[in-house]
Amino acid sequence: MERLTQHTRWPEWEFAVLAKVGSPQSCQKLIARRQNEVDDDQDESHLVACFIREKLREAGRNPETCYVFVRSRLLATWFAEATGEKLPVNKVTPYLKAVGIPELQSKRLTDAVGWVWRGSKVKPNEGLVDFETGRLITTRKPGRRK
Repeated sequence: MERLTQHTRWPEWEFAVLAKVGSPQSCQKLIARRQNEVDDDQDESHLVACFIREKLREAGRNPETCYVFVRSRLLATWFAEATGEKLPVNKVTPYLKAVGIPELQSKRLTDAVGWVWRGSKVKPNEGLVDFETGRLITTRKPGRRK
């Protein structure tokens, strides 16, 4: 049976659990590779979030206090500018959902599909604004009729 010759920052777990599998060194290498992949995803998520903040600032908005709707096609363009990777809109959307930028949430409106950026300091009654037109977007609450 293969033995562990190196330990990471979790030596107790490696001794108690990992050392009992058939090839612990291979598992240890796989774990390290996957940790690097997760770190890369987090770095890219941070990069994209910072780029969106910059785009909001360029448009005269405060990323901490704004509440805006950005169409998917525009966000895909921003994604390509931020990462250097041009993906179709339908590929950017699942990626953004997976990386989990806290301020960003997908949103489907009657006439558009996109993302809502909600800054961490948005006022409770702040209305959602269309990023491109600057118009207030009214969304009907379920169960309410005019």
